Amino acid sequence: MISLRQHIFSLVAVFVALAVGIAAGSTVVRGPLLDSLRARLDSAEQNIETERAENDLLAAELA
Repeated sequence: MISLRQHIFSLVAVFVALAVGIAAGSTVVRGPLLDSLRARLDSAEQNIETERAENDLLAAELA
């Protein structure tokens, strides 16, 4: 039968592994994924500005 000491040790090991995994995952994701998201945001903002300028031109033609 498993003793209380072994049970507590295994629970602590699981939580330590979880914390290490979260810390490692967040540092890996932070770099490349964040750069990709920033590039997409910049591209979307540029597209919005282009569309707004075109809408203004078309609205001026209608007026």
